[in-house]
Amino acid sequence: MFVVQLEAWHRGRWNPVRRYDTAPGQPHLDILDTMGRTIDKQWLSLSNNEALTLAIDEIRRNWSRHLAEFEGR
Repeated sequence: MFVVQLEAWHRGRWNPVRRYDTAPGQPHLDILDTMGRTIDKQWLSLSNNEALTLAIDEIRRNWSRHLAEFEGR
């Protein structure tokens, strides 16, 4: 199991922006709004190891764009 989460300081607290994890047993990506609600869920047809590598790489490459989109919600 794993969790890779991008967070932003927003309105005086840390908020999840994007979260890759394996609950409930399958790798997926949750895209969250400023209230912490999942607005999109993308299931990944990858092994846990492949999904973990993807999650780390994708967030490292695109964190600034994800934060800008989050702030615009």
